[in-house]
Amino acid sequence: MHPPPFSCEDLKGIGSLNTACELIYKLNITQDVYIEGNGNFFILQEISLTCSELDCSIEINITDEFRLNPFAKIVGGSVYILVGNASLFGDSLINVTAFTENVMY
Repeated sequence: MHPPPFSCEDLKGIGSLNTACELIYKLNITQDVYIEGNGNFFILQEISLTCSELDCSIEINITDEFRLNPFAKIVGGSVYILVGNASLFGDSLINVTAFTENVMY
């Protein structure tokens, strides 16, 4: 089960996830994110989508194209990407940190 989908506007992007959404601002979120649409999703150069909370999940489900431009990044506890076509450009980064609480044995 995933949370309700974010809109392009929720992500401070330009456009619509059912046509083309461009993420143009760095975004640090504090909750699980589900991104869904029938169009394209582009994270522009040097833009980051980050969630540094414990066990934070970023899910991207886009019918057409997903593009992670140069020096752009996605950072989360878990990252799931299901897209029609994905392009990851030079020096882009997907970091799955799997943040968890420190456990002492």
